[in-house]
Amino acid sequence: MPRLLHSHEPEVINSIENISNDASNGPIVFETGNEDKVKEIRRILKNFNIANKKLDIDEIQSLDPFQVVSKKAKEAWKQNNYNPIIVEDTSLEILALGNRPSTYVKDFLEDINIRRMICEEWLNGKDRRVVARVLLAVFDGKEVYI
Repeated sequence: MPRLLHSHEPEVINSIENISNDASNGPIVFETGNEDKVKEIRRILKNFNIANKKLDIDEIQSLDPFQVVSKKAKEAWKQNNYNPIIVEDTSLEILALGNRPSTYVKDFLEDINIRRMICEEWLNGKDRRVVARVLLAVFDGKEVYI
């Protein structure tokens, strides 16, 4: 049964289809400066030609990962000369912290003292389950696909 779509979320893509085997279509372009992410996307999409491009994208401040990746996809499209480019955003939702830090995971957890405080104090005796969410998005000039 397909997932119901909500009016505040963009359409979700569950697969990528190759339009043609013709190399003239060019590669799928993935926005990142992180070589490990490039290796991972190439491993996952091994039958596709994946190129990467690093752009300087300002991310909006929001706890909603769908909103963050949507805005990021639109900005990347502009910076990529109005051509589709895949973007990625990762969030981490700690259930006992009200699903925080969400999209702020990098800033929130890069300090070892904060990580220690979360484990030893904030989550002491609480539910330690987390949801790690990696969203990929692309904007085609009309619609964002996640």
